[in-house]
Amino acid sequence: MTSQNNNDMEINHIPISSDTGDALFKPAASSIGNAVGTVLDGIFHVVLDPVRKFNIQKEHDLKLFQKEIQEEVNRIPFEYRDDSKVGIVLKSIEDSRYQLNEVDIRILFEKLISASFDSRKNANITPIFSTILSNMTPKEAKLLEMIYKNPYSLVTICKPKIVNNDTFASRTVGRTHLLFKSEWSSSYDLELTILSSHNLINVHEGEYLTHEIFSVDYEEYEKYLDDLNPHYELTANEELTIEKSYVSLTELGQLFCDIVFEN
Repeated sequence: MTSQNNNDMEINHIPISSDTGDALFKPAASSIGNAVGTVLDGIFHVVLDPVRKFNIQKEHDLKLFQKEIQEEVNRIPFEYRDDSKVGIVLKSIEDSRYQLNEVDIRILFEKLISASFDSRKNANITPIFSTILSNMTPKEAKLLEMIYKNPYSLVTICKPKIVNNDTFASRTVGRTHLLFKSEWSSSYDLELTILSSHNLINVHEGEYLTHEIFSVDYEEYEKYLDDLNPHYELTANEELTIEKSYVSLTELGQLFCDIVFEN
């Protein structure tokens, strides 16, 4: 375990609220850093007691959150338990307070917090991870997980478009399709934009994947497009074709997913 001085230095560099930071140095919390269990107990009281006081979250949700984190931490082999990231744990629990009613997001916070106590994982955890989760919707989280778990964390994207063969002008018709191996989906346009703005994914417009694992996706979409063709009124010089692209994780997105989506 690391020293109290090291934990104090860690806390000083984490953007937590002044109320929480001040409370940590009161006598009631002076034992934080002595052991992982003590760290958790202290932080839970400091951060979550005000939430209980003002009934911001249901008591059941708070108790379940605390219980599940403690169970996750207890599964870490003793030799890998590490309280050197106490500041990140503190910030993560503070950031989680208003997302506890969203079960999917709460579970991701639990994974992040427990991983922060695991020396095999916590070197790659940064304070921005909890900020990302605090602003994430369940639908965004689902999309990110689907991208992460697709082969090589890459997903082909197709958009149907009509091209004028004389002028080479084109127009997109229909929605963007993400061709996951498990399913095709056309309901994530907004979430793609948001995850990209958070620097978790890159959308490679105008580029496409050539490996056979993914080229078959484009081929299947072309067959789908052939079935759609009769539904469009095309002039003699127009054709229905595909705008191909793909999505990948950024370096930040890969590190984040390795923590919160690990089984």
